[in-house]
Amino acid sequence: NMITSTTYNDTMAGSGLKNYMIRPVKLQSTPSGRYHNLGVGITNSFLRLGRDIQPSAFITPATGSNVAYDSVLIPQASYTNSGSDLQNNVAVRYRIIDSAGAVIYDQMSNFSVISSGQTVTATFPPSNAITIAGTYIIRTYSELPGDQIPGNDSLSGLMTVLPDAITTKINLTVTPEGLYII
Repeated sequence: NMITSTTYNDTMAGSGLKNYMIRPVKLQSTPSGRYHNLGVGITNSFLRLGRDIQPSAFITPATGSNVAYDSVLIPQASYTNSGSDLQNNVAVRYRIIDSAGAVIYDQMSNFSVISSGQTVTATFPPSNAITIAGTYIIRTYSELPGDQIPGNDSLSGLMTVLPDAITTKINLTVTPEGLYII
């Protein structure tokens, strides 16, 4: 098909190797009639991948966020179908790892359907209260069988659990000579 714009959106479904040829066309007129004169073209190919789900972002807690001591978290993360095929029953996982490398939270969620180019958010079950202050690794994974780009199947970040607020009682005595702490 002849295209007159400078862009082309291929609506053909499916994955695999796609080949394209781009060539100039000029409408010529001669005494015997008019015809399209095709110039020398260039070719290009690319591999259209059908199966690729990748984590996009941490939503709750966001990477780099501070979390209050003794918090119960309801983790959320977003995932994008970067492949060309609609995917069904996609499993995703969320983990929280402490500074010693121990996994303290490991839960799954599932998308029934995720269309090509669509980004969706998963909400995971609540965590237990986190009662140790420090820095934690948050990590999420897509677990799509046959994913064609496995290098983008995980996303990592950090969150900090703040120390417990400590209340200290201080008795003050004010005398004409000054302030004393008892």
